[in-house]
Amino acid sequence: MIAALWVAGCCTPFGGSSPPPPPPLSGLPGALPSGALGGPGSPIAKPGGQGAVGQIPGAGLPVAVPSVPTLPPLPVGADSRAGARMNEYTLQKIAAGYVPHGAPGADSLSRGASQRYSATLSAGDCYTLAAFGGAGVRDLDIYLTSPEGREVARDIATDSRPIVNTCVQETGTYAVRILMYDGRGPYTYQIYRNPGAAAQVVGIAGLDPSVRRRMDQFSGRYVARGFRPVPGLAGSGVLGAGQSQDFTVNLTTAGSCYAFVGFAGSGMSDLDIYLSDPSGAQLQRDIAVDPVADVKQFIVVPGGYRMRLNAYRGSGAFAYQVYERPQRTCE
Repeated sequence: MIAALWVAGCCTPFGGSSPPPPPPLSGLPGALPSGALGGPGSPIAKPGGQGAVGQIPGAGLPVAVPSVPTLPPLPVGADSRAGARMNEYTLQKIAAGYVPHGAPGADSLSRGASQRYSATLSAGDCYTLAAFGGAGVRDLDIYLTSPEGREVARDIATDSRPIVNTCVQETGTYAVRILMYDGRGPYTYQIYRNPGAAAQVVGIAGLDPSVRRRMDQFSGRYVARGFRPVPGLAGSGVLGAGQSQDFTVNLTTAGSCYAFVGFAGSGMSDLDIYLSDPSGAQLQRDIAVDPVADVKQFIVVPGGYRMRLNAYRGSGAFAYQVYERPQRTCE
């Protein structure tokens, strides 16, 4: 599904004049035409895949010419520096398995002003939302809110390129707010989508919604780093204060980095995780005071690994998910 981004509020518009009423997607400046990357009916070029067939002069033999990712056209009037930063980041996201989701946008804000947009996101997908400041922009922030008005994610770090990563379990219209916390000037923005990358935990239905929110936010960050949830290596349950539960995680593939992650609900402020190898020797643990516990391990030998989750402080629902980054280290 291609999302439409449009201005839903009015602060300082790009170029200094009031924007026209929101047009349909096909009429947006810079909207993706049919067949373009991320546009209707587009054949998505996979990085490293086979592209057009060319020929080496004089050799007489056809060779595969690698496909070059197609960048969405910059919005009309976009600042050159902000546009260049966005294009560079877009190429990185395409190489990581994401595709641009809808057309990019551009605007300008004064210090303390903000602009609101809307975006349609689909359940089961993971997204990255990013904005790129131009000259004069010192601190740009971004907020994502669910269709019910609940904050899903934010980036309020002191920089001019805010980025949020999240996965969603509900299809609907989400609100995006971009705030010029410090400085003034132009910026560009783009949403990126990783289809079907959201973790699907067994038995998650009916659990504390805090479990789901934490899982979506954390999964978004892990997917952005090249991990994918492993189908079938997930579960959920309920723990009383001080209780533990063990799970056997059968890993059949060696030579990859795996992440083992536990997510606590609103009644549990500290969840710990321990990972042991098939012989019972402890490999990793996370006992930090945090409702999300995670450890990573490069797996050399396949087998049944044991994962223990402990409700160190509080009680309630929890879930876990195992992620894999194939053929890569944990560094």
